[in-house]
Amino acid sequence: MDNKLPRIASTCLMLFITSTHSHAANWSLLAEMLVSNDDAVNYGYLLDNRNLSSESDSALSYLVNVEYQWNDQFSTAFEFSDEQYQDLNQYDSQYYSLSLDWTETIGDFDVSLYGSHIDIALDNTDLTLDMASPNLSYFFSNGIFLNLHHTLIDKSFSSPEFNYLSAKNSTTGLSTYYFFSNSTAFISISYTDSNENAEDNNYDYRQKTTGIATQKSFSFLGKKSKINLSYAIRERDYTKVSVRSNKYRTFEDRDRIKIYFDTRLSPQWALRLSYDRKDRDSNLADYAYDNNLYSFRVQYQH
Repeated sequence: MDNKLPRIASTCLMLFITSTHSHAANWSLLAEMLVSNDDAVNYGYLLDNRNLSSESDSALSYLVNVEYQWNDQFSTAFEFSDEQYQDLNQYDSQYYSLSLDWTETIGDFDVSLYGSHIDIALDNTDLTLDMASPNLSYFFSNGIFLNLHHTLIDKSFSSPEFNYLSAKNSTTGLSTYYFFSNSTAFISISYTDSNENAEDNNYDYRQKTTGIATQKSFSFLGKKSKINLSYAIRERDYTKVSVRSNKYRTFEDRDRIKIYFDTRLSPQWALRLSYDRKDRDSNLADYAYDNNLYSFRVQYQH
């Protein structure tokens, strides 16, 4: 995939450039560059002292998304991304995805269907994700918005060494948003229930995630800006592992808090500062740790 990705990216960009002359209104381009620092890129037993420790590193990543809107209901998109760490190069990754999105308004309901094919190049293997997700939404006149979705994911690894992690995942979720202050702010509550069946039963799990978020839009130095704060609790139980196991995870819980500030410099350019903290707990020590991720993003839209 390493040699394939640049060719796909350049072909996609050339297609966008040449096609905008005749179908400019149908095409859109999004490009991002992100600089980040993670204080726990890797966590585990280090070979030099056999003690549990974390390794921090900085990364530079970019993302390009090209979308074509066929009509009011249907669009397709191609996206690719590359992430390179400064020192821990074994955690570098690239991916590309092809996706389609169909939406329709039926009475007072919005119905949509999203599907994607994602290829991710990792250090020792490629990971393929095939996804399908139907959504049903309803907006009440009092500012409440409801969204019900179901997502099916098929995960497969190219290397036989990782086949035991190949799996099928099924997730159902419900999100509720309340908009107020002339729709410049909202509070949301979300809940998802996931089941994953892996090739190796020791990696089957049931997962429940509950989240709350709030966002406020405002003017900052004359620029359209917003701040978003979210908190989520994830409880994951490996249902087929003995509770006395010291080899496999019986559970892996996680608390996550994230905050970001976004400001739009112009209709095309935007900046974002983010902080993301994850606190994990598990019966296995090398899965019980916390990490802090700081990032700065530059985004261009056309």
